Order: sequence, then structure tokens, then C-alpha cells
Amino acid sequence: MASFPWRSFPRNQNQHGAATITISSDSGGSSVHSIVDVSSDDEATSKRRWSLEDERAILAAIAHLRSVNEGVIPRSSAILKELRVNGALGRPGTSASELSKKVYDLKKQIARSAKKAAANGGKLQRKTKHRNKVLYRESPDVWPDLFADAGASYREAKAARRRGGL
Repeated sequence: MASFPWRSFPRNQNQHGAATITISSDSGGSSVHSIVDVSSDDEATSKRRWSLEDERAILAAIAHLRSVNEGVIPRSSAILKELRVNGALGRPGTSASELSKKVYDLKKQIARSAKKAAANGGKLQRKTKHRNKVLYRESPDVWPDLFADAGASYREAKAARRRGGL
């Protein structure tokens, strides 16, 4: 690992992947080494995959807070507070910054799905993963701007099918 000027102790990983700091001291000619475990639940939590239920709870919380907040998307700290009050988040130790990144990633993922749906006449393709379909269906209230084009494409394709007798 690279050495940084503000980190005075070497940082290693033990066999379980937990980070440790080795502290050495020389007192009276004898060397003392201590290993301090600096891992936390936050490290383990940040590397775990988000469950579909957690992602659905995040979308539901954003949709609820957005409707209460006159259409404005709330900050991640407000979303996290809402999820903790309702006990909807099954991922203990989640920070506001982790949740903020997750919301950003969800929006990118849903934007990709909406773009694919718009190119396919407003509907997702059959080969779309179940997880993406579920999140796509539950997110129009969260980010209606992502669905504006997909909805227009769907209505246009439906009208064309009616005109063509398909």
C-alpha cells in the first residue's frame, strides 16, 4: 500500500480482510508490537451488495418524501432518516454518503433502462433482468423526468399499432 505523509502507521490486511494497524515502540531496548484492528461494520457494509428490498425501500422513501416536499428530491440524510424511522433499511450502519452514492447509481441504472425502453417503443425488452424491471416499474414517481420520453415513445408506438391494425 502506498505511504501517505499523514498516515504514520503501516496499514495491513489480516487473513479475514480486516484492516489492521501495526504500532511499534522501542522502550528500554525491547521492541513492542501491537496490532490494532481498525475494521468496522462500515467497511463490511460498504462491500456488500444492496438487496432488492433495500433498493425498493429507498425508491419508496424518495417518492414519499418527494410528494411531501412539493416535488423536490430530498437530501440523502433525510432519506436515511426516513428509512431508519420506518425500519425499512435492512443494511445496518449505512451512512448518508453511501446512500447518496446508491441513489446516484440507481438513477443511472434506471436512466439506462428508460433509454432502452424508449428505443423499444416504451417497453423494456424481455431479456431485461428481473431486478431492473422491478426497479424500473417502481421509479416513475421518483424521477418522472426520466420517463417522459419513454412514455411518449410508448404512446406513439401504441397509436401507430392502432393505425396500422397491428
